[in-house]
Amino acid sequence: GDAPPPGTSVLVQSSAHGQPVAAEVVAEAAGSVEIRLATQQRRVAPGQSVVLYEGDEVLGGGIVAP
Repeated sequence: GDAPPPGTSVLVQSSAHGQPVAAEVVAEAAGSVEIRLATQQRRVAPGQSVVLYEGDEVLGGGIVAP
């Protein structure tokens, strides 16, 4: 499907055992999205995988850019 448009509220999980955290899509271009986490998170690093959710629905996933 298409990437969620800017302004979309999502949940982001960046660790297999971590809890999803609130975020907002702030930009979308060429099949990629930029998100802003609602709260600062520890241990999120470039190269790490993340998954975006809207409720229980998986919107997509990607790799944290440097």
